[in-house]
Amino acid sequence: MTRSRSFSGFTLVETIVAVVLIGIVASLIIGFVGPRLTESPRTLLRARNEALTEQALERVQSDYLQAVNSADPDSALSTIVTNEAAGKYDQNGVNVDVAYINFSAAGAEQPSLAPTNTLKVTAFVVENGNSLHRVTTLLTASRITGGSFPAVEF
Repeated sequence: MTRSRSFSGFTLVETIVAVVLIGIVASLIIGFVGPRLTESPRTLLRARNEALTEQALERVQSDYLQAVNSADPDSALSTIVTNEAAGKYDQNGVNVDVAYINFSAAGAEQPSLAPTNTLKVTAFVVENGNSLHRVTTLLTASRITGGSFPAVEF
């Protein structure tokens, strides 16, 4: 009388094939996901820099709206220039530059040394000597007053 023994489990060949297949699949996954994993800190820094520059520009626009809606709206641009010179907007690693500009008849931007009706405001982050994420807006000294036009509001 012979008894048959039944063995359960994997053979050595099955185990080797499984390990090889898992290695191939893992290398494919790392090939696709790896660059995104190494890029993720930069993505977070970009989002942070974008939020900080937008915040600085919103502070500038808030001061501008307050000044343009005041009793003397003609001083709105000079208020922004004064605040920028005092460093009010340069916070959290964000720099804010202001410059009076003109536009030529062809529409090209031209810098101006004297105050004009247009002020160019640029907020940006400097990191490792490089200017990152620049946001620019133009503010004007003109505003329609009286009549059915209300004060400027956001």
